[in-house]
Amino acid sequence: MVSLLDDPKINSALRLLNEAAKNRKDDVQELLSNRYSDIRDAVGRASVQAAKQVRRSPWVSIGTAAALFFIVGILMGRSSK
Repeated sequence: MVSLLDDPKINSALRLLNEAAKNRKDDVQELLSNRYSDIRDAVGRASVQAAKQVRRSPWVSIGTAAALFFIVGILMGRSSK
């Protein structure tokens, strides 16, 4: 009995498909790595900026956080009724 894997055309097509998949995998990994690095840098910059703002005016930050939690509490209270 002859197997499909014994056909040289099928083997060639499988090799080409495997190479294309490996190339795309490398491209996707590089893109994700770059995106992750960009996001990590942006979050780091935002964190430093937020820390500076809190040090400059702590009461404004406390008031903002209190207002935010107040609004979230109201919204969560409404959803449970």
